[in-house]
Amino acid sequence: MKKDFATFLTYSGIEVDIQNVKEEDINVNDIFHSLSLINRFCGHSTRPFSVGEHSVYSYIIADMMGYGKRIKAYALLHDASESVVGDMPTYVKQFVPLYKEIENKVEHVIFSKLGLGDMTDSEKRIVKSIDNSMMLLEMRDLTQHDITKIDLIDRENFYDSFSNNYNGKVKDLIDLEFGMITDLLPKEYSHTFLKYKDNYPLAYEKLMKHIYKNEFSNLTGDQS
Repeated sequence: MKKDFATFLTYSGIEVDIQNVKEEDINVNDIFHSLSLINRFCGHSTRPFSVGEHSVYSYIIADMMGYGKRIKAYALLHDASESVVGDMPTYVKQFVPLYKEIENKVEHVIFSKLGLGDMTDSEKRIVKSIDNSMMLLEMRDLTQHDITKIDLIDRENFYDSFSNNYNGKVKDLIDLEFGMITDLLPKEYSHTFLKYKDNYPLAYEKLMKHIYKNEFSNLTGDQS
């Protein structure tokens, strides 16, 4: 029988139909494994930088700013849909409108499965601001972009606003040198990272799992 290329197998062996993603297709361990292996910027960075690392730093920003558990959970999981649809760069995504439609459907299923439900408009604004702030830090530290000239897809330039809104804390404190993340994490999470630091993807996969199970499994329901 000819293979249906609308389906794929996850790391744990779950067959997913991209046209009809269901809650039973979602496994949080598949999400963390996948995100730890997907590079941002199509690999055009000075070192490997995964969606998983981006997600952990987004969680750190949310925690640093004193947000509650829901925002921190969404910050950690805001790119969870990319474990199914991949990380399409913004400069391509804007020309593929169907991608956003599929991504939104997958995100809805994932958040429903994890017990979070869809973000409110207010939560979306906060998480998007965190996401964009993190992207600018990545561009600043890991790419050739001049972030003072970046005009984001939503037409709001966060370069000035995120620094003011966050009292400069994020821009001044986060250093994207590999391994520096341990300075921003509680000791228990730093120990997890350091245990696996010789295997970059595994270090972030384990770190995301540890944060999720320790802080959000009671909030979302333990899906491990």
